[in-house]
Amino acid sequence: YPAGTIIASPYFPSTEKAIVLESGPARVGHWVAERVNLVADYRRAFGGNPPEVERIACASDSDQTHSPTTADFDDLQVSAQAETNRR
Repeated sequence: YPAGTIIASPYFPSTEKAIVLESGPARVGHWVAERVNLVADYRRAFGGNPPEVERIACASDSDQTHSPTTADFDDLQVSAQAETNRR
């Protein structure tokens, strides 16, 4: 799937969605910094304003793409600062 694609969870499609941030081999083997706007992403994925945050999940899987995946997560930061650009 290309970057930006929203994929509904096959298990909980009305409450869980994945947004593809990276796709393809171009940056394999390199640390990649990502910056997202959780509110804007939620609005785009679910069509409304998000409820109060209960949890945030970071995942790398291939359930929907049926392809191999590997990821490490490090130095995660969450802030209320308004950000509008993805990268």
